[in-house]
Parts: sequence; C-alpha cells; structure tokens
Amino acid sequence: MKINHISITAKNIEESKNFYKTFFGFSELRSFERPDLNGKAVFMQCENIMIEIWEFSDSLPFQDGGIKTLGLTHIAFEMEDIESFIKTLPGDLIKSDITVGASGGKYVFLKDPSGIDIELYQPNWDWLNNSK
Repeated sequence: MKINHISITAKNIEESKNFYKTFFGFSELRSFERPDLNGKAVFMQCENIMIEIWEFSDSLPFQDGGIKTLGLTHIAFEMEDIESFIKTLPGDLIKSDITVGASGGKYVFLKDPSGIDIELYQPNWDWLNNSK
C-alpha cells in the first residue's frame, strides 16, 4: 500500500499552484471543475508525491490550531540539506528557526499562501533505523 495523494483546500488555487511549482518543483498533471461543489481542483506531482489542491467559492476560513488540531496538520517534505534549501526561499516564508527534534532530525516550518503549515524535514536515519 502507498499514499496516493494529499489534498488541501486553498484560498486561491492559482497562487497555491505557483507556490508549489516555484519552491518545491511540482508540475501540474490535470485540473478540473466540480460545479456541484462550487469548486475547482488541480493535481500536481513532484517525484513520488502528488497533491490535490482545491478552491471553493464557499470555503470555510482556515483555523490554525497547530499540531494538536485533530486531522491533517501539515505537509512535510524531506530535504537532504535544510540550510542550503532555505537559502533559496524568500525570508518571509520561513516561520520558525531550524530545530533538532526528538528524532534527531532537523526541521523548519513555512506557511503556504493559504496558511497551511509546510515542514521541511532532514531526517536522522541512524536514529530512525535504531529505534527498536
């Protein structure tokens, strides 16, 4: 079994498409409309990750409750070198300092144009593989 896609609802689909293309290298696979839902969507892919971005004319406001919020709280992209990658981003995208987590991996958070948390994560494979 594998994950097929991650779905997010955006304030502005064009702005979000541009964000994921520009900063993470996603490309558009297919877009479509759902008049019955007052919405439109696009599937985008980067390597083995596929995201589905929705925009609804009657969407509800995003509630940023952080990691304790029930449900999907953020999207994490694995990075080989966080320090080098964040140097390529505009400074106003970065919302936290680079931190070493309990797993020994490094992480930093960004916000996408709709306020959804994006985690950049540099794993510590030694810790993960020896956690038995």
